Amino acid sequence: MYFYKSIYPLKDILIVGAGSTGLSSALFLSEAGYKPRIIEKRGTISSITKALGVNPNTLQLLEPSGITKRFLQNGYVLNCFNFWHYGKLLYRNDLSKVKHAYPFMLVQPQCDTENIIEEALLERNISVERNTELISIESQDTVTKLSLRKNAGTTEDLNIKGLVIGADGNKSKNDELNPEIVYADYPRECCRKSADAKPQHHETRGKHLRHN
Repeated sequence: MYFYKSIYPLKDILIVGAGSTGLSSALFLSEAGYKPRIIEKRGTISSITKALGVNPNTLQLLEPSGITKRFLQNGYVLNCFNFWHYGKLLYRNDLSKVKHAYPFMLVQPQCDTENIIEEALLERNISVERNTELISIESQDTVTKLSLRKNAGTTEDLNIKGLVIGADGNKSKNDELNPEIVYADYPRECCRKSADAKPQHHETRGKHLRHN
């Protein structure tokens, strides 16, 4: 995620990208009293799931908006992870022992997550403008200048005196345009680990997740 902010108050807010990050940003801004504009170059929500789990802190953050209740009604609770390697149990992570209001991971397809948040935004009179692509952006002290291309081939020029949030993923248009960016610092060090994993027990749960 990247941010462009002018010196003016946040009268105008544009969110580029309507994945789970962009939609969640719009939801939190709405809860704070803002009405952001969201654009998305795709015509529909993607059926490809890149994230199956909603973590405890996310559930807690979304609780005031009512989204957590909808998530819990839709997904299913994962209490434990077992990591195996060639028949040997390497590690067991029992999330039920975590001291948290939601001591588990909630499992649901990413498209479900995005659908639920988008429905909540529509209830707040915030809609996603699909088939709308960012084609240029220039950050200045007093304004952020952008050009958008719509499905019909028409273009729209914008001068945003506020905030532009880029949430358009790892193939961000920003990587092509490469302007100056303001990144938010995160105080923790993070790393990624991979392991051959399989579940210790297979249980039919009434809901089936299919990843194509």
